[in-house]
Amino acid sequence: STMFKVAGALFAYGIFVGIFVLICHIRRAFESINIQQYTNRGNAIRNSYVQVQTEITPSSILAVQENTLGIESTNKEPTQPINERAEKLPYNPAFEIQPNNLDTFNRKLGKGKFGIINKGLLTLRICKTNEVVQVNVAVKKMVDPTDEKQDKLIYDEIKLMCAIGKHPNVLAIVGAITKKEKVSGREYNQAVSEFIEG
Repeated sequence: STMFKVAGALFAYGIFVGIFVLICHIRRAFESINIQQYTNRGNAIRNSYVQVQTEITPSSILAVQENTLGIESTNKEPTQPINERAEKLPYNPAFEIQPNNLDTFNRKLGKGKFGIINKGLLTLRICKTNEVVQVNVAVKKMVDPTDEKQDKLIYDEIKLMCAIGKHPNVLAIVGAITKKEKVSGREYNQAVSEFIEG
């Protein structure tokens, strides 16, 4: 009978140890799963941040617009030509130039299907020093002053250049004079960009 008591105690002790070991293994497995999920979530966040920083695609731009500006888009990948998409771009009024600060010369720099480019001189005031400087610029306006379609194309180009900003392969926009009905000096749109000699 003592032997049965010892055997029963050892059996109960063995079951207790077995349950304890099982609980420890289950707990370790859950901790491992939680750590893995936390690590995966952190990696996903880091990877999406890196992707946003290095990979700019039309769909990522649309996603940012939808999330930050509340703009809804039916097309996830733009399929329209760039000129049709330019119509939807906003114009940044910070680029607006007063007409009396721009002198356009007769020196023609170039001519295209809908635009003519002349050399100009833009007068600017430097905010920090209050110094007035004059900068050579290229001024693009429409070939035919009566053609509304050409005027609209110039305006779309202005909006597109504002959206691009500074880029090593594109002449940067310096400013623009946008059309306002019955305002002297604003009879048509003019794009003012960097001037490159040569």
